[in-house]
Amino acid sequence: MGVKNVEWILKYAFVTTAAVALASCGSEAAPQGDVGTSGGELNDVGGVELNDVGGVELNDVGEDVVCGDPDVWLRQHQLEQLEGCDVYRGSITFADYPGEDLSAVPPLRVIEGTFNLFRNPNLKSAQGLETLEQVGNLSIHLTDVFDDLSALGNLRRIDGEFMVSGNQGLTHFAGLESLRFAGSLRIEGNMNLASLSGLEGLQEVADEIAISNNPMLSEEEIREFRERLEAAEASE
Repeated sequence: MGVKNVEWILKYAFVTTAAVALASCGSEAAPQGDVGTSGGELNDVGGVELNDVGGVELNDVGEDVVCGDPDVWLRQHQLEQLEGCDVYRGSITFADYPGEDLSAVPPLRVIEGTFNLFRNPNLKSAQGLETLEQVGNLSIHLTDVFDDLSALGNLRRIDGEFMVSGNQGLTHFAGLESLRFAGSLRIEGNMNLASLSGLEGLQEVADEIAISNNPMLSEEEIREFRERLEAAEASE
């Protein structure tokens, strides 16, 4: 676009430098008929809406879509209302759920509240949580055949409690290698848990660590896990 056209935009639209740059894309000036003005407002330049004070409105470009309320708990049959969300401010619980995976969960990046799995007799895997990177609390309780955490490969942070208790099928934590931080950690009463493998990437647990009543898990592995965490925290 030529200098005269840029001056025309500045004179009649009062747009910002960024908007001028957008309007100036391309080697030839757009015909004046493609640009509408009314009372100093420039509209529809390159598909970008410019308001009358020179602002650029970019709809959902590079921004998370946030929805929900911190005080709201949704059950598994209510999740369709989260379609299109990236960040959910509330909590989700799957209880007495007949499914074998979590594919009912929309592709959320952050759940600010609690994600709770409670007494799901058929649930085998975390499939459906592949996009989850951060959660407020994560609880897996009395989910007897659950043994596959691989879908949680992008989970990096649990701000509050990570509780795994009373699960008969879980034998290890493979799939959680990206997890770096947990507010607290409780691993209790998992009858067949034989290894803490998968938690090697965990670098900090801010508060309590409680690992007990897991009969297949050796005290030596628990001690080594604690020592590795202490060393990681000391090195920061």
